[in-house]
Amino acid sequence: LGGDITSGILATDMYREKELALFLDLGTNGELVVGNSEWMMGCSCSAGPAFEGGGVKCGIRAVDGAIEKISISQKTYKCQIEVIGGGKPRGICGSGLIDVVGEMYLKGVIDRKGKFNKDIGNKYLRCADDDCQYILVEGKNSATGEDIYISEVDIDNLIRAKAAIYAGIKTLLEEVDLSVYDLDKIYIAGGLGKHLNTRNAIIIGMLPDVDVAKYFFMGNTSVTGAYLSLLSEDKYRQSSKIAEHITYIELSVNMKFMERYVAGLFLPYTDMKDFPTVEECLYSLDTKLKK
Repeated sequence: LGGDITSGILATDMYREKELALFLDLGTNGELVVGNSEWMMGCSCSAGPAFEGGGVKCGIRAVDGAIEKISISQKTYKCQIEVIGGGKPRGICGSGLIDVVGEMYLKGVIDRKGKFNKDIGNKYLRCADDDCQYILVEGKNSATGEDIYISEVDIDNLIRAKAAIYAGIKTLLEEVDLSVYDLDKIYIAGGLGKHLNTRNAIIIGMLPDVDVAKYFFMGNTSVTGAYLSLLSEDKYRQSSKIAEHITYIELSVNMKFMERYVAGLFLPYTDMKDFPTVEECLYSLDTKLKK
């Protein structure tokens, strides 16, 4: 844990609050801290570059031209998108990737392993030689003139990333004998984009299945915390105290972390009891479709 996490805790005022909070900095190296004004414990887990648009064929960072929101029609499987800055899209950023995987899972486009369902009559799914691509935006509507799509490899990269984050959360909380239901607030930072759909992040099993009102998306807290330290001598001193205050645990040698990581390679998780509202939502959708 380093400057990013220290800046994040400074920016959220987590270090001054009595309420129990979890701070997540979601990037290539996911960093997590749980605690309050009295104590803090943290860890880091390698999530890979998917949250920042890396490791994804049509992925880009959360900049102008990036798809950041997606919804899918249950009838036609056509995607409705929102683009940062407006205009034609150039690719998809982390928040858009989370959106589309969550939507595909709910709408039956993919199964729990992230594999495409090929027998649902989806005209936007194109397969050749066992390589399938789900077309999000056709080339005629993109800024590059080429299709913007997501493949099973892209989905797998996101599933691995979200599995690492959720396994880190569960392992960190267990170290201090807490559950996700003990948390009062959950702060989310990182380069995902300004509009992370918390519900879809829960649906894919990246974030705990708790009341969405507990979630606060903070954007790039590394920059915010750095500004605060530059503008205030008191904040600068406080940042040093924060760094000294965090107890670090190493996940790479923790067998329970590895077990939970493997369990997280399904949508949303191997044990659906961790995600009761997602299970309820899936049952409700399945019932409606059968009527």
